[in-house]
Amino acid sequence: MSFFSVIIPLYNKEAHIKACLNSVVAQTFNNYEIIIVNDGSTDNSVAIVEGYKSKGIKLFHQKNSGVSIARNNGVEYAQGKYIAFLDADDIWKREHLECLKQSIDKFPKAVLYSNNYEIRYNSRFIKPAKLNLTHNNEPFIVKDFFKASINDTICWTSATAISKKDFSTYDGFNLNYTTGQDLDLWIRIALKATIVFNPRITMQYNKSISDSLSKSEKNEVRYTLFNSFKENEKSNHSL
Repeated sequence: MSFFSVIIPLYNKEAHIKACLNSVVAQTFNNYEIIIVNDGSTDNSVAIVEGYKSKGIKLFHQKNSGVSIARNNGVEYAQGKYIAFLDADDIWKREHLECLKQSIDKFPKAVLYSNNYEIRYNSRFIKPAKLNLTHNNEPFIVKDFFKASINDTICWTSATAISKKDFSTYDGFNLNYTTGQDLDLWIRIALKATIVFNPRITMQYNKSISDSLSKSEKNEVRYTLFNSFKENEKSNHSL
């Protein structure tokens, strides 16, 4: 059994998927499998994956159903103990999985683990995520997820890991949301469980892509998402 299952949802990312895969196979920690769920791509993405010369890649197909179903299905296919998510237009630095493993080893009873990350706004402008916390260089338990995430969220999907068992316990990504489904899951976890943060920057979030689902403004969905936590807000000021 692999320690990590890397889950990559794929929809029309022919310009990015090779760099994404390159960043995975270059990891210093190599006990992992790669699960790619093709969400009905119509471009050359699948051909690039099929021609990629690396063992350990498992490619699955589904009709275009959205990223939540693709990720949830990827977890179902996974054989690893822990799930590490990676969007097809983001990349990892070489020590990403090693740093997640370090956090897991230090805090094995936590539920959600996240590394620090940087944001690529365009080809010339990359800067660290703006997080509302102070830290040293070691993984630590996040005392207030919501306060820490006032600017950028402390848990970005391509920087997180969770055990397959815990992912199932929290029912995975909510299929009713076409955007913000990852934030919804992190909030549900943060209200009940321990989150660990590794301050080392090991992932680059590509915010320069205009058609990415996570960058689109779907205000009605976001309104519904945040209103679903109204009761929790009464006893959690930071939320």
